[in-house]
Amino acid sequence: MDGPAFEAVRCYLRELFAGQYARASAALDEAIATEGLGTINGAFADAGRTLLDGIRFPAGTIDVLAEIELLATRVVDITVIDATEEERAIEIEHQTALIVFLGSEGLPCAARATVASWTPVDRHEALVRATVGLGAIVAERCAITPGAVIDVLETPGVAEPALGTFSLAWRDEHGHPSVLSGALPRGQTANITFLGSGTVSLRSVFARVAYLATPRADAAGMRQSLGTTTDH
Repeated sequence: MDGPAFEAVRCYLRELFAGQYARASAALDEAIATEGLGTINGAFADAGRTLLDGIRFPAGTIDVLAEIELLATRVVDITVIDATEEERAIEIEHQTALIVFLGSEGLPCAARATVASWTPVDRHEALVRATVGLGAIVAERCAITPGAVIDVLETPGVAEPALGTFSLAWRDEHGHPSVLSGALPRGQTANITFLGSGTVSLRSVFARVAYLATPRADAAGMRQSLGTTTDH
């Protein structure tokens, strides 16, 4: 629900993107003291989920994990300054886990366990980075200012599952498709791909995963099983 905590997050982001860093930090500190760190973290998570609605892809094949990693890397590029390569790598891992956690709406997954292992302060820092970075990325993709993105930022509604099909694509260390399928050769990984029938958001792709993982009323298994492919 929209409320004081979410408005505090909007205020923080608005001041930050306007270059008013001291005012942004002071307002956020006051909000944490008033609302509590956990509540503010929840509001940042809501803002992050809404911003994932703004990460959109055209119809066609999406290499889901690769796109999430690219997104996490871009978030770190925007929000982390003067870090070593090792520190950058750790931050990218954290942002990758956080984006999956936000997109999956807390459904059981490895990312949820990773995020749950962080302290509230570490979670707060990661959420702030994610929200600031995603706000800037959405603004870039929509060719508008980050302030304009924040002006229309609302609490997330129910994500509509994207229309399309998931499968697996074998890829080598350079990201090239493998000529093999059905077995995982040495040095290669299976990447989840999504073939969308229209424009989709990253959050709606996650919602599709949740939909397919939910059994039908008249069945005990998932709605759809993953297949394999070599041409995505």
